[in-house]
Amino acid sequence: MAVDDLWYLKKRDPKTKKKLPSKRHGRGMRWRVRYIDPSGEPKTQLCEKKSEADDLDAEMRSDVLRGTYLDQELSKKTVKEFGTEWHAARVFKRQNTEDATERGLRLHVYPTLGKYKLHEMRRTRIQEWIKGLDHLAPGTVHNLYSYVSMLFESAVLDKAIGSSPCVKIDLPEIKYDDRVILRADQVHGLAKAMFEKLRASIYVGSGCGTRFGETMGLELEHVDFLHREITVSQQVIRHRGKGLVLGPLKTTSSYRTVEMPAATMKALAAHIKKFPPREIEVMDMTDPRKPHVRTAKMIFPSTTGKLMSGTVYGFHWKKAAKAAGLPEDSHFHLLRHYFATTLIFGGANVKTVQLALGHSKPSITLDTYTGLWPDDTQERTRHLMDAGFAGVINPRGEITAKAS
Repeated sequence: MAVDDLWYLKKRDPKTKKKLPSKRHGRGMRWRVRYIDPSGEPKTQLCEKKSEADDLDAEMRSDVLRGTYLDQELSKKTVKEFGTEWHAARVFKRQNTEDATERGLRLHVYPTLGKYKLHEMRRTRIQEWIKGLDHLAPGTVHNLYSYVSMLFESAVLDKAIGSSPCVKIDLPEIKYDDRVILRADQVHGLAKAMFEKLRASIYVGSGCGTRFGETMGLELEHVDFLHREITVSQQVIRHRGKGLVLGPLKTTSSYRTVEMPAATMKALAAHIKKFPPREIEVMDMTDPRKPHVRTAKMIFPSTTGKLMSGTVYGFHWKKAAKAAGLPEDSHFHLLRHYFATTLIFGGANVKTVQLALGHSKPSITLDTYTGLWPDDTQERTRHLMDAGFAGVINPRGEITAKAS
């Protein structure tokens, strides 16, 4: 580490013994601080005054030795500059996630926070930004905050800032009680009003709990009528640059085999008989490292012989939902909720519901369906404990036998 005077050369005049002026004498900042960061990369910073340069040199020496070094140049980057680099370098498991992150940063983060330098960010500024998102759904705000939190976590790891401003931030509550829970008659009504070539999809979603992309990604070979099972191994996604493709599922646990109830099996059998799947060309990116075009017998292709898009399906859904008397903002995911709640009210435990839905953790199932497990859980628990203590404690509360 050293402090250099950029206005003078190290050589001196032979006669006067004074330092010779450099080519940049009198122009720009005079003092340069040179040091090596903890990764071994040489760094420089310019200062106007010698005292500032000496202080900075001492500070850098101390920070490197104590392990508290921060990259001063990196800390001066704006949130937008750093965020753009962070997003470009990050490896995303799914194209949908990559696109959603880019869109969220561009539309909702950069317009407010993008102009600030990393070292200018404070917790209160993050909280103010969150408060300004009150026009968005709570779930969307939570997603946006997760992007920002990861961005600043990366800035900390890169030594741009000492700590993340995303600490103890108050987020809007996600009220699951407001979720619409369909009744069986509403599901049947929706299916009856649905475009005939997509009618069976209502029973797949509601009877097997598949997501929209998973349902549209079903091929004939994925349906096993003999064992009454459906294999969920791919989904239709929109790839930036390639359009609709068959891609990997949301998480590793999303790969699953689900049982078909009678209603789903009958609906699918009737659908396949009336609309036999024909081979269409699809881009298969289920393994992102080996994308290839192949033929597939899709169960729910578009009328033009391509993969079904959410826009086209949404057009038919909206008409059917209106005819069935469902809320205007209803969507395909309601069928998945119907599936889950039917299992829950039928007495299925959390682990069973988790595996059926393809959730990665039981906690996700619990968080999503908070308050939906029957209220008689405690009563059933009491009965189980009473049975366990049978023969150990008599009705008067006296211990009559030793517990095994």
